[in-house]
Formats: sequence, C-alpha cells, structure tokens
Amino acid sequence: AGLAIKKQFSRFSVGAEFLTTVADQESGRFKDTDWGDNLNPTRVTTRGAADTRLEPSYHVGVDLAVQVADLLRLPSQFDLQPVIGYRWQQLSLVAHDGVQTDYTAAGTASSVHLPGDLVSFEQNWHQYFAGLRLGYAWQDLPAWLHRLKAQTQLDWGHLEGDNRDNHLL
Repeated sequence: AGLAIKKQFSRFSVGAEFLTTVADQESGRFKDTDWGDNLNPTRVTTRGAADTRLEPSYHVGVDLAVQVADLLRLPSQFDLQPVIGYRWQQLSLVAHDGVQTDYTAAGTASSVHLPGDLVSFEQNWHQYFAGLRLGYAWQDLPAWLHRLKAQTQLDWGHLEGDNRDNHLL
C-alpha cells in the first residue's frame, strides 16, 4: 500500500512516494547452513529452517525532473526528462517456529524444535540517483479515453546498505 504525489510545473516536476507492506504477511521459509568445523571447513555442522513473517517495511523516494523534449525539438507526445533523486528502503522480517539440526563429527544428527520468534532481520538501503525518464502520450484517442501515457525511468546511483540480524533466543 502506498501513496505517490507529483507537482508539475511548466518545465520541472517534483515527486514523492511512500510505500509500505501489509502487516504480518507470511513470506516463505528461512533456511540457514553453518560450517563451524575449523579442522574440516567443508563439513556442514548446523542446518536450520523456519517460517518467515514480513514485518512492516518501507520505501520512501523523492525526485526532481526537468522536461527537455521541447528544447530538443521532439514531437509533443514525447517526454524526455533528466531526473535526480533519493530512495530509502527498509526490509524487516522475522524467522519463527523453526527446527535446528546439529551434525557431529561422527556423523550423527540431533534436531531441536524452536517455537516462537527466533531471528529478526532488518536491511536499510540509501540510494542517491541520476537518470532519464522517458515517456510517450498517445494522441487522437476516443472521447471516453481522455489521456493515455506510458512512462519509464532508467537511473543509476550510489547505494549504501546496512544489514542487521538479531538472534532472539
């Protein structure tokens, strides 16, 4: 769910968007494997699997674009807009109700059931970007179809991320 707003001026546009997830959405299985034997680093020592719940997660973006299609004498139905902006994304999920299996050097395995919340994960991403927004607006449409426009954006930027996992046991 979310909201996007844009203010269009004669040559410039400013936009902002906010998106969030649906609360407590189940999102698959979390699997983890560890190789904890320093004497035999290829030997699997632990395997775990748990259900995963998506916690409230967010996307926020802002951008500034300038229309240059007319300056390049492109037909009026074309949009060509250099764009700059910023995006922040946060992904949060919790692994819960799992099973962990430990493997000994002798080859035996023992499993333990782990009820409740086990690990909380959070990723935060920050991106400053620059790019190009391209669009096309169809003309001579039927009266019942007031306006039809396709638009895409290609951008590139510097991305910084932070990942945290908090073991809750």
